[in-house]
Amino acid sequence: MGKDEVLLIGVYVVDGSRSENIKKLPFDNEQLKQISKVVSLPESDKLKPFDIESLNLQKKYYVDNDGNVQKEYVEHFLTEVKAQTSVKLVNSMQELFDGVDNKYDFVMYHFYNEQTKSHNVYFYYLNKGTIIKNKVIAEFEHTTAKKLKIIESNKSFSLPLGNCTAQYTYRQSTDVDGENSVIKVLYVYNAKDFDYGFDLKESVKVNHVCDQFKEEEYRLTSSEVLVKFSDLKEIKKKILGDTTLSDSFSNYSNHANARIKSISFEQLRTVIEKINEYVAKSPNPKFLINNIPTISESGGKTRLNITSESVPIFAALLTNTAVEKLLDNEIIIPYFKVHEQL
Repeated sequence: MGKDEVLLIGVYVVDGSRSENIKKLPFDNEQLKQISKVVSLPESDKLKPFDIESLNLQKKYYVDNDGNVQKEYVEHFLTEVKAQTSVKLVNSMQELFDGVDNKYDFVMYHFYNEQTKSHNVYFYYLNKGTIIKNKVIAEFEHTTAKKLKIIESNKSFSLPLGNCTAQYTYRQSTDVDGENSVIKVLYVYNAKDFDYGFDLKESVKVNHVCDQFKEEEYRLTSSEVLVKFSDLKEIKKKILGDTTLSDSFSNYSNHANARIKSISFEQLRTVIEKINEYVAKSPNPKFLINNIPTISESGGKTRLNITSESVPIFAALLTNTAVEKLLDNEIIIPYFKVHEQL
C-alpha cells in the first residue's frame, strides 16, 4: 500500500431503518480496486456546519459535535453493524429487490487509509433506476475492437457511483500532550435522501423544532412571547410517540406568515382563556385544565409554559388546527380527537 493510498475495503447494501439488515456485496479485491477508480467521491470542504438555530432545515451540512440526532443515529447504526459477528453476503438478486422495489436504501462504500488510520464510509442512495431488467447492453470488447460484445441482462442493478448522500469519517488523533482521541464527523450532501433513507424525516424535524426551546429563547406571536418547555426530554418523547403530534411539529415552519407568529399576545391570551372556559363549563370536556398551556409573567418577561401534558394543545396552536364548534359549545384539538376514537 502506498503512503497515501486509500483502499476500498468493502461495498454493502444498507437498510437504513434496521442496522441488522446490512449485507456485503461479494466483490474480490481486484473488483474493489476497479470500483474505487470510478466511484465519484464528494468534496466535504464545501459544506457549512449544521445550524441548530434555524427551523428551516439545511439541504446539506456537516456535524462534528455530539447531540445531533442524525450523527447519533449513524454512529449507533455503524456500532450495531460492527457488533455483528458476521455480515452476510448477498447471494442473489432476489435478496436485493422485491419486484421493482429495492429492499435496501443505500449502497455503502467503506474506504480505509492505513497512513492516517482513517475510515470513510460513504452512503449512496438506491433508487428504482438502479434496476436493469430485460436489457441488452452492447459494448466494445477492446478500445480498438471492430465489433461489439453483447451482454444480456434479465435482472441486475447498477451501482450508484455519483451524487453521494452522506459521508461518515472517523479517525484516531493524538494531541500535543500525547492524548489519543477519535474524531468523528458526519457530512450530509443530500438531507432529503438521508432522512428518508434512514427513516429520520419526522424525528429530525421534531428534534430540530423542539431544540429551539432549549434555552427559552424562542418567541411566538407578534409580541414575541417566550416559550418555556418544562422538560424537553419528556416532551420530545411524547411528540415522537404520537403520529398526530409528530406531524404537527414536523410540518411547522418558522416563516413570518405562520399564523401564531402574526397574532398579538392579547389574541393568544384570549385563546388560552377561551380554552380554559370551555373546560370549566363543559359537562363533558375532551381534555382537562392541566392539558392547557399556561401564561406567566416575571422579570418583565411573558412566557407560554408547555409541559408534556399540554403539548397537544400547543401543537394545535402552532399549526392553527384547533377548531371551535360554536353551536355545540365544543373545542376540538386534533390529538384528543384522534385518541377519543381509539
